[in-house]
Amino acid sequence: MFLGYYDPGRYTGDSHSALWYEGKTLCIHVLFKTEENALQFENAMQDEPVTLGSALNGHEVTTNVTRINHVPAAELQRIFFVHYDPLESESSQDTMSSISSSSVTVLDSSTDEFRYQRIEHERYFLPYGKAERCHLVSAKQCKHDEAFEQYNHDMNNRLALSREMHGFYDGLSYEVPIMNIYPGKVDDKRSIANRYKVEIFVKVLDKQCKDRVFSRLKEGSDHTDDPLVMKTFVHVESPETFCFCLRWKHEDNDARWSSFLSMVPAVD
Repeated sequence: MFLGYYDPGRYTGDSHSALWYEGKTLCIHVLFKTEENALQFENAMQDEPVTLGSALNGHEVTTNVTRINHVPAAELQRIFFVHYDPLESESSQDTMSSISSSSVTVLDSSTDEFRYQRIEHERYFLPYGKAERCHLVSAKQCKHDEAFEQYNHDMNNRLALSREMHGFYDGLSYEVPIMNIYPGKVDDKRSIANRYKVEIFVKVLDKQCKDRVFSRLKEGSDHTDDPLVMKTFVHVESPETFCFCLRWKHEDNDARWSSFLSMVPAVD
């Protein structure tokens, strides 16, 4: 996680600006409070061109870390992911267009969704982190197809994910989702909080994605015979609805994988 700030001296119109285009070159200008944070961000940016699935895979990235004069803390404004508006982007690739079809709501750790429909370890959220409510059948699909309208506000059409995992699953962080999920066994009887336990399988795109996804899974998650798949679980009120929605999402991500992999060389 990188805590970046807008440069108070740089504006586009009436708004702070951290991203802009010069021809076909995307420029990023971010302030950090410490040199260490700036160098960590630089390392992450330099890793992206060689990361399979990254929107920057195969592209040239040039970075420069420069010390600037002191900026009063009162003038610093944090840069947040939600500030990005894909409709205002001049990017011909539209690499983050899928954001518009995702519904993002922050969940408090005291909610049932966080407690029972979360697949990541609690340490990634507490004491200050928040989970996001991730649609399985997308909000766009629910709003534009009457057959799916009933799932738009159904809590069984949800997973509670961190911003990072949400990006992995919806393809917000990379050119393609790097993980997919499909349902397994469902318990016959209700258990915790009068909910049904549902076994789910988390699959990653390739072995390069294993550590970043599997290392986040909660206690009780297990390896399987497939090195690209781990088993975990959630507790839901309606397993039928949850499994239906999860299968819809699995098919959608699987189609995106097939399209992506047909255009890139195989990786050992």
